[in-house]
Amino acid sequence: MTSLTLASVWPSYQASLEASGLSPNTIRVYRHGVLGLDGYVGMFPQVGIEEITPEMVGGFIISLRDNAMSEATINTRYKSLRTFFLWLVREEEIEKSPLANIKEPTVTPPETPVLSITELRRLMDTCKPLAQGMNRRDRALLRMLIDTGMRNGECAGIKVEDIRYGQKVIRVMGKGRLERFVPLGRMVEKDVLSWLRHRPEVSEHHPAYGFLWSGTRNGMVNERYIHKMVAQRGAEAGILGLHPHVLRHTFAHNWLAEGGAELDLIRICGWSSTKELNRYGAVLAQSRAQAAHKEYSIGDRI
Repeated sequence: MTSLTLASVWPSYQASLEASGLSPNTIRVYRHGVLGLDGYVGMFPQVGIEEITPEMVGGFIISLRDNAMSEATINTRYKSLRTFFLWLVREEEIEKSPLANIKEPTVTPPETPVLSITELRRLMDTCKPLAQGMNRRDRALLRMLIDTGMRNGECAGIKVEDIRYGQKVIRVMGKGRLERFVPLGRMVEKDVLSWLRHRPEVSEHHPAYGFLWSGTRNGMVNERYIHKMVAQRGAEAGILGLHPHVLRHTFAHNWLAEGGAELDLIRICGWSSTKELNRYGAVLAQSRAQAAHKEYSIGDRI
């Protein structure tokens, strides 16, 4: 009987991931991990999945470091492999995961900056005049990212029917295909309606049909498109290296700085635990603590 390899098992695993409702981007991350390890163990003669050792996996991780891969990416590769080998155990293809005793690679959390109100206004001002090009769309899209803290992919996937004007909420499909509703702010609603009044007509046979955002010649607006647009608008506003995640961090910081409840923030952002809460806006956590002490100081009241 021919031994199964990582590459030969991948199609079955991919089908399992798709059946679980994972996004194409998430599945791509798993693919990089599994097939990356497959390329590494290819150095060894005739290695099947049941013959992969902890030493081989450890060597693969070391090779990623040697190739100057970031801590975060190495950690992601490790997690994708851990999940994959646990799946193989459940499928009774192997008895034990070779990662069982391999410690998860550490990651130094990056300090994602947050934007000031002045910088946010400069960013929005790049969408003037409204009648020019895609300025109406970009103004609505930027304000939605800033005012809701939603993820790039969530914003790209919004459909026209997901805007619930009467309830003042936006239906969002988050990670793991989990549905949630985020608040629809007054100015976001105004900008969205302005965009919809002036957007080019989209044929029902076009891929962008039904979606809130469309590009020039009615092209699809996906995550990459939004990432590029945000970077370009940022450069115009003098904010180099801007990306959608900075706007998400900015939303979280502003919410906490203004006294917003942590549990409400967790619900709006679609987090599954308080772990993300501690990470978002952490770069200015000390300044928020100092401001809170100034307001609530008991020593100043006695």
